Amino acid sequence: MSAVRLWGGRFESGPADALARLSMSVQFDWRLARYDLLASSAHARVLHRAGLLDDKDLERLLVAIDELSRACQTGEFRPTAADEDVHTALERGLLERVGSLGGRLRAGRSRNDQVATDLRMYLRDHARRVVARLAELQTALMEQAGRHLAEQTPAPGMTHLQHAQPVLACPRAGSVQGRGTVAGLGQPGRDLPARLRRVGRFVAAGRS
Repeated sequence: MSAVRLWGGRFESGPADALARLSMSVQFDWRLARYDLLASSAHARVLHRAGLLDDKDLERLLVAIDELSRACQTGEFRPTAADEDVHTALERGLLERVGSLGGRLRAGRSRNDQVATDLRMYLRDHARRVVARLAELQTALMEQAGRHLAEQTPAPGMTHLQHAQPVLACPRAGSVQGRGTVAGLGQPGRDLPARLRRVGRFVAAGRS
């Protein structure tokens, strides 16, 4: 299938090769593929509720999106040098599976909508992973602090990169874990997810 372009419909020819290479981002944003497909599944259901897709078309699209998602996970489907970005690559994958029906997912959303939604989903997912690892680190530090409290273990003190008065290891470990508290940040409805939901609002540029 020829390269899919999600813009430039009014131009008689494509961009110069140098500009096309400069505009490519698929080598960076392919990591958003999973989130873009999840968003496309949700958007297909929105179009169905709006009466823009019938039951049969919705089922075909959802099946194709699931197949494409599995193909991306296994490496069977990969972006090519002709794909400008993750959205172009995935639309190509849908067009290969369901023909022009795959292009109907453009209705009601812009590329900016896709980018903002994908990034929010990516950030929420990975922020929770980071929070989970930080919580594990805090637990390990508190366990170390408890062990060294019983043993009254001394530790070297430093100030401005110079040796200072020795201190106890227990409060040192406790102070390190206390500086980066992450309690609640990874839970739905708490501060971090709420802030991430506001990322990329008001991006409704000209729609397809």
